[in-house]
Amino acid sequence: MRRRGGITVVYTIIAMAAILGLCSLGMDYGRVQLAKYELRRAVDAAARAGALNLRQGGDATTARAAAVAVAAENTVDGNVLTLTASHVLVGNWNSTTKSFTDGGTPTNAVRVTVTLGKATNNGIPLTFARVLGMASCDVSAGATALGSLATSAGFVGLDGVEVGNNVEFAGYDSSAGEPGGPNVSNNGHVASNAGVTIGMNGTVRGDVVLGPGGDLT
Repeated sequence: MRRRGGITVVYTIIAMAAILGLCSLGMDYGRVQLAKYELRRAVDAAARAGALNLRQGGDATTARAAAVAVAAENTVDGNVLTLTASHVLVGNWNSTTKSFTDGGTPTNAVRVTVTLGKATNNGIPLTFARVLGMASCDVSAGATALGSLATSAGFVGLDGVEVGNNVEFAGYDSSAGEPGGPNVSNNGHVASNAGVTIGMNGTVRGDVVLGPGGDLT
């Protein structure tokens, strides 16, 4: 019989690639998802700090400084989040069109946008995926906070608001019949002095107004 050699090595290489892929899915993916959550939390906090500064009479310079300072109180993947002026935009938020204009007037909102990625050498490092040719992963987050309260809130929750999946907050004209179709407006504001939690596929056709101790999930 003719002896055959080396085929086990091929099987081993294929198996190791699959095992490394599974390890990367379990550990690297979890690390990236945690970093995304931490980044979003930090960006939300920074935007709200800048907006609060505007509400208290500050200008664009002090609002940016407040956002940068609060961001530095948070960590992402174990590292302090350091923002620059380019990450923080101060301008106008139009509640009707749901659009932000950098430098627009009246100045009432702060937008913070951050990307941690390979281009700036601060992406989230990967362990097992590195063997497969992927050394790091980019993560991004952005938030816009309004410095002035909405004129009215359609739904107010004392000590928090928590709803399940596929829930929509919207306004409508009761004199025009039941809500739906064209009889839906962007006046479905939600407000609370504490946390506001909205499940998967939830929609708020309006503003979310938060008190000093509130957060949005």
